Amino acid sequence: MKFKIGKSITGESEFGEIYHMACAYKLDENVTIEFEEFPAGETFFKTCFTENKRDQTNEEISHASKSANIIQQRFFSNCMNDCVKKINQLAEDEDWKLPHKFQQLCDDPADKVLLWHRSKKYQSQRNSSFLLIKQMRDLCKRNDTLPVLIGPKLEKHECEDLTDFWKEDFFQEPNSIAKQLWSLSFLFKKGGAIASLGVMSGAMDGLSMLFGYKTVFLARHQDATPRMQKVSSSIPNLIWHPVEFREKLTILSEAHLNSLESKIWC
Repeated sequence: MKFKIGKSITGESEFGEIYHMACAYKLDENVTIEFEEFPAGETFFKTCFTENKRDQTNEEISHASKSANIIQQRFFSNCMNDCVKKINQLAEDEDWKLPHKFQQLCDDPADKVLLWHRSKKYQSQRNSSFLLIKQMRDLCKRNDTLPVLIGPKLEKHECEDLTDFWKEDFFQEPNSIAKQLWSLSFLFKKGGAIASLGVMSGAMDGLSMLFGYKTVFLARHQDATPRMQKVSSSIPNLIWHPVEFREKLTILSEAHLNSLESKIWC
């Protein structure tokens, strides 16, 4: 089974699909990957996985949704440990230094939740409104937790700020994806992060798929079914919080906020 990762799949600046493909690649010896104008993704696979695949050069490209079937059937706890070890070994070999903003957060002992802000043309119904970010920020604060905003720049969000962090020199190629995963995982290991929270976005999924950290994503049934429904049912800390809306998720009810509270802090 062959998958393609590149602009035709992920868009110009998105790579969330890569984590799903990485799981499928690791779990099924018959899965191979073809890259299309995506050097960062190709470097990630070469760095973090051992090539041990049969030749499928002439095989047709499989639809990305088939990765969910593989994950649902084969995923088990710690199955991505080898990949994580290779990332950590690369960090040690190359003497990576945690970027200043990340180090500042790690120096603060408070509990933290990573709030993922999305703003894309592709499936824009999955973008997060300012009001939604404010609600999630306030939910963190009422639980004595620092909200840390991740995503594109957003004015007056009143959270700890990691927006546009991937634009720093440290995160440029090569190994840009591995460096992002390594830095974000540090927030959980050393920086008091307890969960990621946001509207469904593949960029969040790596922390739960590879490292096992809690990720709670908001999604309609029509957006999450069947693919993310299958994936989240198999990965213990990738938690689907169903919400229903017409065009865009603008605000959450108090019942939804209470339910989110129980999934993150209880």
